[in-house]
Amino acid sequence: MRESVAVLLAAYNGEKYIKPQILSILSSRLETPLSITIGLDPSTDDTREVVDSIGSESIFTFCYETPSGGAKYNFARLVEHALLLPDRYYAFSDQDDVWDSDRLAVGIKLLKEHESRLGDGVPLLVFSDSRVVDEELGIVSASFMEAEKLDPAAAEFFNRLIVQNVGQGCTFLFNRALLELAAPVPGSARMHDHWLMLVASAFGKILYVDRPLLSYRQHSNNVVGAAGYGFFRALARACKGSQEIRDSLSFSRKQAEAFVLRYGSMLDRDRYEFLIRFVGLPQLGFWARRLFIYKYGVRMSGVLRRIGLYLYI
Repeated sequence: MRESVAVLLAAYNGEKYIKPQILSILSSRLETPLSITIGLDPSTDDTREVVDSIGSESIFTFCYETPSGGAKYNFARLVEHALLLPDRYYAFSDQDDVWDSDRLAVGIKLLKEHESRLGDGVPLLVFSDSRVVDEELGIVSASFMEAEKLDPAAAEFFNRLIVQNVGQGCTFLFNRALLELAAPVPGSARMHDHWLMLVASAFGKILYVDRPLLSYRQHSNNVVGAAGYGFFRALARACKGSQEIRDSLSFSRKQAEAFVLRYGSMLDRDRYEFLIRFVGLPQLGFWARRLFIYKYGVRMSGVLRRIGLYLYI
């Protein structure tokens, strides 16, 4: 295993923004060797030509013959491929952001500090805030976490992460130990980043950098965007989105079931019991379900999200 970092970038119809993103990655102030592995889904634009025009020997592009089926599956392919790479550290990258020059250096420093204390066999994950920008990189919000009313401290609690991922995958940096334990990402995972967050929480440590380390570009084609969390917007979601919330909780239970199936023998008794009961929530009565989330500290960031959880669990 070499002292290097591999950036895993999922791409699809990304010709408009992918070049400035790649250039920002290559401009990282970093002593550690860096490479970029791109998983390119079949596209109808010139993404491949744009990437090739950069002419960097640090870029490796895999052009998939069959569509991945979405960002989650593209990143899942990249995670599985990364097992064949010799690198010590790995970072996720969207195709349309712009990284700060110290985005990797800050995270690698944190990882090394904790590996020196805990050992490099402990799964570690670093995530950070980001600034939300428009298509022309004009600042929309200085903090994604604040705009979405996400509490990074929730990353310390597995029982909260099970229903809500509070980290943006595009800010993730993680070590080889986490990669090897989390791969492959199952199809029933809510998202690739949520899966890695759960694995790191259960078996390692999650570290948060309380400042933006990249510009998160908001545009019409984002998979998950920063819509904001104003009171009336959130209230409208709560009123109109009862089925959406129920579907979200159903996806969380399916992910939890996959987690138990893979890691059940590795979990401590309390966490195993929690997951089994969480998966079986639909079999409980109205008040029993609400007593469960109260007893186990299951909650979401943001007051209205918490209300929605109690209403629709």
